[in-house]
Order: sequence, then C-alpha cells, then structure tokens
Amino acid sequence: MKYILESRFINDSFFSLKDLPHPYVFKDMEKGASLVKECINKQQKILIVGDYDVDGTLASVIMMRFFALLGYKNVTYYIPNRFSDGYGVSVEIIKRHESDLIITVDNGISAIDVGEYCFEKQKKLIITDHHAVQDRIPRADALINPQQENCDFPQDSICGAAVAWYFCNAIKIALKKDISLVFLLKYVAIATIADMMPLVELNRIFVKKGLEIFEKSELLEDILLKTLLKSPLITAQDVAFYITPLLNSAGRIKDAGLVCEFFLAKDEQETHKKFTLLKELNQERKDLAQKITLELEHHLVENDFCVVAYHKDWNEGILGILAARLANIKNKPAFVFRLKDGILKGSGRSNGLIDIFQTLLPDNDKFIHFGGHSEAVGISITLEFLESFLDIFAKRQIYKEEKESEVLGELLLVDINRRLLDVVRSFEPYGQGNPAPQFLVKDAKIYKSKTLKDLHQKFEFENQVQAIEFFSEDFYKQNDRIDFYCTLQEEHYKKTPMLVIKKILCHL
Repeated sequence: MKYILESRFINDSFFSLKDLPHPYVFKDMEKGASLVKECINKQQKILIVGDYDVDGTLASVIMMRFFALLGYKNVTYYIPNRFSDGYGVSVEIIKRHESDLIITVDNGISAIDVGEYCFEKQKKLIITDHHAVQDRIPRADALINPQQENCDFPQDSICGAAVAWYFCNAIKIALKKDISLVFLLKYVAIATIADMMPLVELNRIFVKKGLEIFEKSELLEDILLKTLLKSPLITAQDVAFYITPLLNSAGRIKDAGLVCEFFLAKDEQETHKKFTLLKELNQERKDLAQKITLELEHHLVENDFCVVAYHKDWNEGILGILAARLANIKNKPAFVFRLKDGILKGSGRSNGLIDIFQTLLPDNDKFIHFGGHSEAVGISITLEFLESFLDIFAKRQIYKEEKESEVLGELLLVDINRRLLDVVRSFEPYGQGNPAPQFLVKDAKIYKSKTLKDLHQKFEFENQVQAIEFFSEDFYKQNDRIDFYCTLQEEHYKKTPMLVIKKILCHL
C-alpha cells in the first residue's frame, strides 16, 4: 500500500519549504515587486482588490498582514460585493477608492476595461490571478498569473492566495527585508482547500505546513475557527467541511468583506462579534440552500449531456452550491442561474469528468460573462441563448484526465492497526488530486451497532475494530454481515484506528 501511495507523488519535485521555487520564476513578479517598492518609497496610496470567495478574501488578508508587518499604512483593501459590484475589480470600484497603485488578488485576468482605464488615468495596475487566461488579456504594468504564456512557474494549478503569498515574498526581496512570511501559509492552506486545488507538488507543501501552523496557532480568530472542528488533529477534509463553508457564507448571503474584518480585527471583542455574524450567515446559507434544493426539480431544462435550472427569485450567492448538488444528482455538468431582465447569471459545476471551462471556452464570445476553471465557472448568458447553450455540451465535451481509482484493494480486519494508520496518515493532506485511500472490506460481521440521531450508524467488528457510516440509507443490526468501501482515520478520544464507511455494497 505504501508503494501505491508513493506512486502518486513519483513526479513531484517539491517535498518541503526549502524546495519552493524562487518568486521571480513567475513572469512579471520581479517587475511587480519593483513597482510596489517604488510606490512605498514615494508613500503612494495602494489599493488591494480581492474577490468574494474564500480564496479572494484570504489573499487580501495575506496582503494586508504583509503590509502591516512592513509598517506601511498607506494601503487599503476592498472586497467586491457579489450583489452590488459583481465579480472582481471594476472601473467603478477604482473610481470610488483613491489610489496610485491597484493590486488585484484572485481576479483581474479578464478585466480588460480596468486595464484601459488605469492606462488612461496613469494609475499603476498589478494583476495577480490564477484563473484561466482567455484570448484577450488586460493591459497592466505587471501581470502575474502562473497560467499565462511564457511563465516559468512550475505549477499552474495554485490558488490566488498562493500567488499573493509569493508576491509578498517578492516584495520582501525587493525591499531587502529579513522577515519570515511562513506564518501566512495558514491562509494559503485554507484557500487552497477551499478552491479545490489539487493537493500535489507545491499545494501539498502549502497545505501540510499551513495546517501545522493553524493547528498550533493561539490567535483568537484561529482558536474560534478551531471550535468548529471535531478533532484537534486538523485535516484538509475538516477544513473543507467545517471552515470554508463558514467563510464562504459571508459573500454568498451578505458581504464577503466580513471575512477580512474577522481576520484583521483590532481587538477581541470585535473578533468575537465578527465570528458570531459569520456563524449566523452560515446558518442562513444552509437554510436557504435546503429550501431551493427542494425547488430545483421543478425548474429544470436539460439534455443528455447538461442540465440547467433557473428562477427569478433565487439568491445569486448560493447558486454554486446548488449547481454542485445538481451535478452530483444528475451526474452531468450542471448550471444554476438567476433570471433578471432576460439575463441568466449564475454558476456551473463539473460532474468530475468534464472540463467545463475548456468545453465552453470556444463559444465564450457568445456569453455576456465567463470565467473559472475545469471544475467551476461563473457565467452569464441571455435567456434566448439557453437552448444553444445546452447544445454546446451535445456537440462537444472535453474530458479531464482520468483519475486513478481511490480504492487501493481489499483490507482484512485483522490488519487494521496503528502501524497501518501511521502509513495512511504519512501521505496527508488528502483532498482534491490526492484522495484519501479507500479499501474494500468483505464479509464483516457486526458485533455491535448503534444508531446516532436517526442519521448515522456506528459499528464494532471483530478485533474491536470500530467504524462509522454517516447519513446511512439503511441500518444494520448485530450479526449482520456486510461488504463495504471505507477510509481509515484516527478515533479522536481513544487514538485508535477507525473506519469511515463510504458505501455499503451488500449484506448477508
């Protein structure tokens, strides 16, 4: 098993922080850092413009914490409001915020009009982004994006917060400052997980080190976030399940600027207040998503290759969540839109097989707005174009590279011990691109069973092997025998191996 897991990383070139490539490997990174240095020397006004998801808000937090570390105060940030500003930097945002230099984080690669405006007004513009590059790129004084042509950075699938962290390191080098920015990797780790970046190569280092820092942190905001988790041993799955939905809820329901306010709060009272607001918005997000999920099936338009749902009253902020659910239910690319003034505006999600960005890209001139990556896109089209939109997937489907099976093989209950658990844990973090290994267990006799909240079920098998199945479809009793797929993790209190059942195949 160890050999099979090691084979996932056989082509990796990076195994620790000392292996990280130099910031200047990025195209325009040195040029951008020099511009910031010049701006600081002149005491000019800097504006950071982020995005309303976890990646965009945490990239902004990274930049603000970095400038605070430098002691440079002539800098502000702005997180666009999903409902009033729309996605990313805009001319209107720049007009509202006085600045000499604008730095975008996690956005900007499609901001053609912003580039022209800054050029006309003689404002410096540095774009840092990680989204896929389209046919036209904006005019900018520096454009830092690992996906652009002639960029020698070795991994293009990193998140916007990782690009921002690298940019801070480049500025540090330009200023000849002897300061460590490793502590900021906790934000990169959370953003990498939230943006579903593959946990290989550099991303694996970012997440592994970042979660270590987060786990040990005694900052109040980190302590509060860790209260959401079920175990002090923090995994990427824990972050994805408990923390990123909370941070995303602000932008989905109200204003993502709340996330930055939480992390950048000046005192404990303010930190507690912002955290309470985030929890309230997260609950509102859950309730709203559940309500609309029940409505989806009554508003579907689909063919064999794609499914669309739309309604005039649906909240734009949760359309991505709904699209993901719909893609899972229908097992094909799914798009959920809000209809307003004849325009369908919303989000698309892949079914895990189709690269929806590359599939749609040849027709992007027919869209009002389009951007994203293989798994997720934001898109706007006219209602009258809807039928033609569905036809795109009928005539063209670009598949992603086939994934290796997550099931490593059959596992005997007698072989489940601490040594096996340590081998599995040594290949963390698990997540996108590095899935937790699954095993097949056959003919397992249930010695004990217990139902939890009429939703979940706990089991005990031979050799006192413990297992749990979440959201059980069927419930089993003592002496039943079952075959199942499972993963392996550490039980929080007893520190012993525990099976997490993913799917029960049959029972005798």
